[in-house]
Amino acid sequence: MHSPLRAQAARDSWTLLRYEAERHAAKHRLVVGDIFACTPEEADRWVEVAGSEKIRVLECAGEYAATALLMPMHQFFGGKRVQTRGAAGVGVLPPYRRDGIGSLLMAECLREMEAAGDACANLYASTTKLYRGVGYEMAGTHYSATLETSYLPASRSDLEVRALTEADRPAMQEIVQANAALAPGHLDRCEYIWPRLLRPRGKDAQAYGVFDTTGQLRGFLAFALEHGEDLDDFQRMTLNVFEAADAEGLQGLVALLRSHHSMVREMVTTLPPQSPFWTSLPEQRAKTRMREHFMLRIVRVFDALQQRGYPLGMNAELVFEIDDPVLPANQGFWRLQLADGEPTVSKLDALPDQECHHLRMDIGAFAALYSGHQPAENLAILGRAEAGKEALARASAAFVSRAVTCPEMF
Repeated sequence: MHSPLRAQAARDSWTLLRYEAERHAAKHRLVVGDIFACTPEEADRWVEVAGSEKIRVLECAGEYAATALLMPMHQFFGGKRVQTRGAAGVGVLPPYRRDGIGSLLMAECLREMEAAGDACANLYASTTKLYRGVGYEMAGTHYSATLETSYLPASRSDLEVRALTEADRPAMQEIVQANAALAPGHLDRCEYIWPRLLRPRGKDAQAYGVFDTTGQLRGFLAFALEHGEDLDDFQRMTLNVFEAADAEGLQGLVALLRSHHSMVREMVTTLPPQSPFWTSLPEQRAKTRMREHFMLRIVRVFDALQQRGYPLGMNAELVFEIDDPVLPANQGFWRLQLADGEPTVSKLDALPDQECHHLRMDIGAFAALYSGHQPAENLAILGRAEAGKEALARASAAFVSRAVTCPEMF
């Protein structure tokens, strides 16, 4: 069995600390400017929006070397929210590159997440190899699509359209959670994600909801407009949010989008292919592309297995033999028992004597199976898992159902 993981022991003189503006701001601006190609002022604003308390700095003998932003969030798998920590803004100062410092930074961050009780960790990778080496693996897809607005159906809706306010946030979150529970990989949007959607790059988006006669929110969207020279000075719409609670809400939102078509010629969105929006269109005219995969890391095997959802009514028993040299507490045998879809998880000292459905894999391969992105059979083909044919099939049945996607970038 092939594993890309490498042990990442703590190093003398290297310490992971919380960001302190007085000590770290100057060099942090350099790293953030390098990551996002932004000015020092924009780097400072990023710290303000993200929250300085979420930023970690790796120091070598008291000197700033590398940084990462760690965001508490929840991600849906199997219809249930799983406690997750997102990583973004990962960067290393040039003098410390090419010496494994990026891997050391992420290993130290993972150890902090483990101590904090996070079940999983996720990120979008600038380099797959580095993150794969500390146990992350591709676990779902982020799409981008472009649609000419002339292909939006001419539809009408009796729902009231009005601008959203902060008072609407609870109703918005309720719709998001209901939709995300049906879409593995989607986020239960945290306080870091909402500003990125409603104020992309510091510019206010237009956010509207459609409401019924009782004042109930039935759907909402947010978008930004810009002129496009390639569109003969007509506008391009970037649709950041599109959430419908039901069929009437979907129709209302599509009608709202259509009302912009006289001046907006093109719409760009990250709605995944399985979104009801695409099926509601009369023709298949969108140009869709896979932009990249998000990567997932199982931080605490017990909590990850316990918090996830499983197929309703499923009865099964699986034993996973996990290899994790970075977080040794995950190492060993884990039994997952499903009774009518409800999990019971236990750690075993050894493989049970009786015949069981036993799968051996590294922690990264386990993350790809856990999310539902890769069936166990594919992981065996990749040389990342070993098991009998029936054990592979039962594991796939327990974890793999719908396409795993994440429309948000972070």
